[in-house]
Formats: sequence, C-alpha cells, structure tokens
Amino acid sequence: MTVIGHYSAFITKNIEKIRKLDVKLIASGHGLIWAKEPSETVKYYLELVKGTFKEHKATIIYGSMYGSVERALNKTVKVLRAKGFNVKA
Repeated sequence: MTVIGHYSAFITKNIEKIRKLDVKLIASGHGLIWAKEPSETVKYYLELVKGTFKEHKATIIYGSMYGSVERALNKTVKVLRAKGFNVKA
C-alpha cells in the first residue's frame, strides 16, 4: 500500500470538498504545480485512492544489479505488449 492508499479516506473526503470549488491551480507542499487542467489531476488522485483498475495496463518497478533481472524483465515486457498491454517499466 502506498502513502496515498494509507490516507485514502481523508483524500477522498477532501477531494469532494475541493470539487465544489473553481480550482485554477494545484500547488502541493512539495512536488509539481498543476496549472493546466487541475481537474484532471483531481480526477487522477481520486482514481488512485479508489484503486481504480486499468485494464491492459502494467507498471513494473524493478532493480537489476548485474543485468539478469533486466534481461528477464525485457522478455516479460515483450510478452505483455504482444498481448496488448500498455507497459511502463
């Protein structure tokens, strides 16, 4: 579970509050400033906290000290893409 998942109830509650506002900019305490289409950012965060499943999408996070894991991962990515997945590795 991520930090976002841990605080999902609080985030959901506060997103519902800010959805009623005419938000022009999102500037978090740290990170990016969202000036273009902040409503899309709000929608994205809501999907994260709800754990919305994206069909045919895979994100793979890995570490490879000597390259063997990376070689295996590259084969896995090829197989997933051949099956129609949008893969980010």
